[in-house]
Amino acid sequence: MTTTTATTLRLREVTFAYRAGTPEEVRVLDGVDLEVAPGLLTVVAGRSGSGKTTLLRIASGLILPSSGEVRWGYVALQHLDEDGRARWRRENVGMATQGGGLIDNLTAVENVLLPGIGRRERGDVERGAGLLSRVRLAHRTRHFPGQLSTGEQQRVSIARALYNDPGLLIADEPTANLDRGNADDVAGLLVALAADRAVLVATHDSELIERADTLLTLD
Repeated sequence: MTTTTATTLRLREVTFAYRAGTPEEVRVLDGVDLEVAPGLLTVVAGRSGSGKTTLLRIASGLILPSSGEVRWGYVALQHLDEDGRARWRRENVGMATQGGGLIDNLTAVENVLLPGIGRRERGDVERGAGLLSRVRLAHRTRHFPGQLSTGEQQRVSIARALYNDPGLLIADEPTANLDRGNADDVAGLLVALAADRAVLVATHDSELIERADTLLTLD
């Protein structure tokens, strides 16, 4: 298990472009600068297709920018190969996807423990239950996703993202398809989690945008 450290993610002049089967280049991101610092909730906003998810994928090392620099402390992600970025991601990043991405035939606590599959440690179940307690789901450890509300499923996804105690938590549209009450619960949880780690969120949610300490709007 890793220990959360106060490290800032820095993106400098990040550009991402591709060719969609034509000679013309499609530029999704163009010269983006962003700092994702611990203790702050950093939000990326913008309409659908503006590049929010692409930016999160670059920030997590899943893809490399066409140009520019991505640094986590002294680590330059663009200088790591795919295996190196995968190791860095396992040690430093937790990701909560839109809709939760839970496995239907696993209980809530089993879903939380998925990042540790193949390297189970003594006390893991108790630790998973503790993470569910942190997202206010201590009473739901043995429930399956189909027995949870959409908001509860999203909180299980966030608990799973915390499994490795990441220094960087990334959430893609975490309040999408939630009613206002559940969306506010998830927003409050992300604000609380930002107290001791860097949190980067992509969202359309105006309430979550208003709670941002740092806001980047993509056009």
